[in-house]
Amino acid sequence: MDDTKRLTGAEFTVYSDANGNGIYEADTDVKVDTLTDLGNGEYKLNGLLYGKYLLVETKAPNRYYADEKVYAFAIEHDGDAVVISNNDKNNLFVDQPKIGKITLRYDEKTTPNSPKTGSSSNVGYWLAMLCVSAAGLIAAIVEKKKGKKPHLLPS
Repeated sequence: MDDTKRLTGAEFTVYSDANGNGIYEADTDVKVDTLTDLGNGEYKLNGLLYGKYLLVETKAPNRYYADEKVYAFAIEHDGDAVVISNNDKNNLFVDQPKIGKITLRYDEKTTPNSPKTGSSSNVGYWLAMLCVSAAGLIAAIVEKKKGKKPHLLPS
């Protein structure tokens, strides 16, 4: 067994099965003790007297679901050691991890707004250029009507 993959942090409670039916009944069955984690994912409770018992996982390790089943077992002979497993592959008790998912929808309209330091358009520049061009065109037309040649810059 690989001890590095064992889970710690669970809590298992042992109840005496008062009527011996193998079913946990809160008003009938009496709490005997809580299994102690040996620090490596192995849990143990010593000193059980002869009798029928029930094992319940009362707390799962962080980020795991507790097994909701009740496990009946018996101590019938001096020195009995009972191993309880909730899977068929090995003698381990396995809890299911809590698994979620994340979904993201990306849209350029929802990207974070960066601070703007100025206009991103050049409308003012183009309007100024239009005005200068229009003024130049009007001046050329006026000069032509007067019969004067437009003044050109020397080359």
